[in-house]
Amino acid sequence: MEAAFYYCEHFNKIKEFMAELSEDNQVIMKSKELFASSELQGQLAIVKGTFTSLVAPIASLEEHLPLVESIKIVSRIKEELVLKPFASKLSNILQKNPGFQVMEQMARVLSGASQDLQGMNSNLPFSFKNALITMVDCERSFSKLKGILSDQRTNLTEEHVQDLLLIQWNKEIL
Repeated sequence: MEAAFYYCEHFNKIKEFMAELSEDNQVIMKSKELFASSELQGQLAIVKGTFTSLVAPIASLEEHLPLVESIKIVSRIKEELVLKPFASKLSNILQKNPGFQVMEQMARVLSGASQDLQGMNSNLPFSFKNALITMVDCERSFSKLKGILSDQRTNLTEEHVQDLLLIQWNKEIL
């Protein structure tokens, strides 16, 4: 989104720069073709107008928030996202995800808005209290592990892996 915002704000300067480039490569030719389109600048403006207010809430979902707070953020995004193709896509994705529906129900129970456990164990909502609704942490962990468990490091002991992970995850404070 940040890139689309940048292109929207600097559209004419980028278009002028693109015009000065020689057409010796397919990427440049395609870029020039796109910037010549009368629709591109308007489409970028629509994206910027639609998503500017949603950048902060979407980014906040990457933080370690309680489930109730995360579900509130998603609800707010659903309410603010009104442009047809984007709103429809988000709605379809959430409706097709039974896990998200369970998390919404657990958030209603945890917030006191509902007492209906839908036949689930009464301890289950408290297990969900700090559940993450994005895969960002998981993806970050795999990314960090990829750097540690490389082909060059085939003889690592479990203790060394733990030490390397500790350093990797806490490098900002070290």
